[in-house]
Amino acid sequence: SRVEWSGCKQGERTLASSAKMDERCQPSRSPVQIVMAQVQLVVAAMRVNSRWSSNSRLTTHQESPLLMGFKNLRNTLTKTTDLGELDTLTYLKPFLGVIRSEETSGPITGVALSAVHKFLTYGFIHEGAKNASRAVAVITEIVTHCRFEATAPDSDEVVLATILDVLLACLVCPAGYLLTDELVHEMVQTCFRMSIQKRLSELLRKRAERTLAAMVDTIFLTVAAYCKQGGANTGSTAAASSVSPHVSAPSSPMSLSPSPSLTSLPSAVSGDGEGVIDVSLYTSTAEPLLDTKDTGSSETEANANIAPEAIVEAAKAILEDEKGPHINSRGIRFQNQDTAAPATKPYGVGSLSKLFGFLVGLAQPMRANPESVRFLALSLINSALETLPPPGDAHLSLFSALLPTIQNELCRNLLMNLTTDDLGLFTLVLRVFQNVFYVFKESLKAQVEAFFQCLLSTVMDSKYVAYEKQEMALECIVEFCSSPTFMVDLYVNYDCDIHGSDFFENMCKFLYKTCAQNAFQGSGALYTVHTSL
Repeated sequence: SRVEWSGCKQGERTLASSAKMDERCQPSRSPVQIVMAQVQLVVAAMRVNSRWSSNSRLTTHQESPLLMGFKNLRNTLTKTTDLGELDTLTYLKPFLGVIRSEETSGPITGVALSAVHKFLTYGFIHEGAKNASRAVAVITEIVTHCRFEATAPDSDEVVLATILDVLLACLVCPAGYLLTDELVHEMVQTCFRMSIQKRLSELLRKRAERTLAAMVDTIFLTVAAYCKQGGANTGSTAAASSVSPHVSAPSSPMSLSPSPSLTSLPSAVSGDGEGVIDVSLYTSTAEPLLDTKDTGSSETEANANIAPEAIVEAAKAILEDEKGPHINSRGIRFQNQDTAAPATKPYGVGSLSKLFGFLVGLAQPMRANPESVRFLALSLINSALETLPPPGDAHLSLFSALLPTIQNELCRNLLMNLTTDDLGLFTLVLRVFQNVFYVFKESLKAQVEAFFQCLLSTVMDSKYVAYEKQEMALECIVEFCSSPTFMVDLYVNYDCDIHGSDFFENMCKFLYKTCAQNAFQGSGALYTVHTSL
C-alpha cells in the first residue's frame, strides 16, 4: 500500500524525523571531546602499522604528514571549547587525508571512515556549521574515490560497508540537502555498481541495495518536501547557506544513463598489481567538485572533459590547505575556499528526474539488464512511487518532471516485462503499475488501456502461462475492480468516448467468463480468487 500523505504531511514528517534522529544521537560528551577521542583511535590504528610505528619515525627522523595533521588538530582542539567555532573542514581534514591516502591499509581507513560517520550521525555537520556545504561535498568526493591497501577479502568488505554507511549518512544528515546534482549522482552510481558486482559477497551486495533504496527514498521525500515549501525552482547560493532549504533544479545537465555493459564491470581490486582497493571503480562520473574560473577558451574546452582525477585533485587541494588557486596537470584551475566562486546549487527536481530516468532505463529488458538488475530497478521505482505525495499544485513541478518518463519509457518497460517467467519480477511489475495508476491515472488513458489489453491477451488468455502467474494477474485485476470508481471510470472514459474502445464491456466479459469457468470447480486454475469477482 502507498504511503499516506494526509494529516501531518509526509514531507514535513521526513524533515522532522531527521531532527528526531539527531536528538537521539546527541552524545552526552562534548563534541570537542568526541573528536579528540576519534583522533586517538585513528592514531592508535596507524601506530600498529609498521609504516607509522615509533621505530619507523626514529629511523626516518621525519614525522608522517598524516600524523602531523592529527597532531595539529589535537593542538587546535585543546584551545577551543566549542566545536562550532571551528571551520568544519578544519577537523575533517586529517580524517579525510587518511581516507584518501593509498598508503593506509583497510583497517586504518575503516577507523577514519567510522569517525566521519560518527560526526555525521551526531549532527556535527549541519546547515548552520561553518563551510558545511563544502564539507559534505569533500566528504562525498573523498569517500567515493577512496583507495586503500587490500588486506583480506572479509576485512576489505567491512571497509566497503562502512563507505556505504558514510555515503548514506552524508545524504540524510542535516546538511545533506546542500549536495549538488553531481555528488548525488556519484553516491547513487557507487551504491548501484557495488550492488551488482558479482565478485563481492552477497551480504555486501544486499547491503548496497538497501543503502541505495534508502538514498532513493531520501531524495524523493526531500525534493517533495521542498516542492511543497515552494523552493524547488528558486534555489540560490544564499539558500545553500541558510537554515531554510530552497533546492533548485540543476544548472548543468547530468548524465545518469545506465552503463551499456553491466556485465563487464571492473573488479574491486584495481589492475595495477599493487593490491589496492579502488572505490572509484564503482562510479563513472566525470564532473568537477569545485567551480572553475574561466581564463580562456582553451580552459573552457578542457572543463568539458574533466576526468575523475581532476575531482580528486580539487579535494586534495582543500585537504593540503593550499593558498590561492590550484592548477592541475591539465591546466584546470581550482580556487581555494577563500576566493572560490559561489557554491553550486543544491540538488532538486532536475536531479530527481534524472535519477528516475536512470532507474527506468535499468528496467528495460535487454542483455545488459538481467532479471536481477530489473528487479532491483523496479523495486526502487516502486519505493519511490510509494513515497510520492498526491498530485496537487504544491507538487506541480515534481509531477511535471516525472510524467513524460512515466508516460513513455516506464509504461513501455512495464509492458515488455509482462512476458517474464519470473513470478517475483512479474508481481513487482503489477505493483509498480498500480502505484503509477493511483498517482498519475488522469494522464495515462492510453497507457492504462494498453496495459490491461496486454495483460488479458498475453497472460490471462494464454494456455502456455503458468497458473501462479495467471493467479497473480487476476488478483491485480480484482484489486483494481475493488475500487468504487474504477469500473465507472472505465465506462465513462473509454466506452462513452467515440474514439475509444469498449474497455468496460470487454472487462465485464472477461470477469464473467472467468467466474463461469471456475465457479463450480473444486480445484483448478484461478479457483483461489474467483470468489472475489
